[in-house]
Amino acid sequence: MSKMGQTIADVDALVQSNKEFAVKFMSPERPIWTTTLFLLASLQRIEANAAGFKAMVESRNYTIMSAILRMQLDTAMRVNGLLLMSNHEDGIRRILGGEKYNKLRCRYGNKLMDGYLIEKLSEKHPWVKIVYERTSGMVHLSGTHIHHALDYEGSAEENGTLKVDLIIGAINPTIPNELHEEVAEAFRHATAIASALVITLLDHHPLRAK
Repeated sequence: MSKMGQTIADVDALVQSNKEFAVKFMSPERPIWTTTLFLLASLQRIEANAAGFKAMVESRNYTIMSAILRMQLDTAMRVNGLLLMSNHEDGIRRILGGEKYNKLRCRYGNKLMDGYLIEKLSEKHPWVKIVYERTSGMVHLSGTHIHHALDYEGSAEENGTLKVDLIIGAINPTIPNELHEEVAEAFRHATAIASALVITLLDHHPLRAK
């Protein structure tokens, strides 16, 4: 099995493990709290991101692979944010009522904005901040997209003028396999972090039925 194939197989295994946990966790007698709904929805998002990422790996769409990696980090950031709230039940109820996540505050008074959330997540996982910053450029139309639309490998200088081919299409064939593998490995780690956070919080939720 190739390195990329093994990475995707690892992601599939994580998703399957999440499903098995959810099946065991749910029961007719278990009370469903607002936080429980948020965490179960997070598991659903983790799997949806994984399915989309796998499809983009198969089509070699590096741009959307990177964007989905950013989305998976977002899942981990916001689940981790529950640990920062003084009352996560109240916070999630406000989100369900239409309030934006970044309007909530942590127990120390800081707004739970993306910058703060990624700082707190990076305290345990230092690499996520760098990946977050790099992949944010793939979510928002930016200079990164300009660079990915140019074929630097085929560039040439003629009469003092640099000529670079423009790539119009979903796939940039000049992006090396190493970058695809790097994004896939980061996605595997982001999926593992998000999954572990969700399952730990569900398993140790103070309102969980005994």
